[in-house]
Amino acid sequence: AANIVHYINSVMSDIETSSSDMNKHWAEMRAFALCLQFNYNAMISASDLESMVTSMGTVPPTDTSGYATTLETIKDMLASIYGFTANDLANW
Repeated sequence: AANIVHYINSVMSDIETSSSDMNKHWAEMRAFALCLQFNYNAMISASDLESMVTSMGTVPPTDTSGYATTLETIKDMLASIYGFTANDLANW
C-alpha cells in the first residue's frame, strides 16, 4: 500500500510538470494496487480494493483535469485503512 502512495505522488507530480514519465508511474501505481488482491492478509476490503482500482482507471488518463482529486481520494482511503500519517502521504 505504501508503494501505491509513492506512485500516486509520482503521477501527481508528473501531471503538474507534464512529465513524460506519467504513463510509467501510472502503470506502477496500478500494478501495486492490483497486487493487493493476492494478499490474503490484506487490511483492505475487496470492495475498497475494487473501488480504488476502478477509480484509477484501466489506462493512464489523457485528460488529467480532476484526476489529482481522484488520486487524493485514494490516498485518503489508504491512510484510513492502513493508518498512514499526513507526512507519509506527502513524502512517500
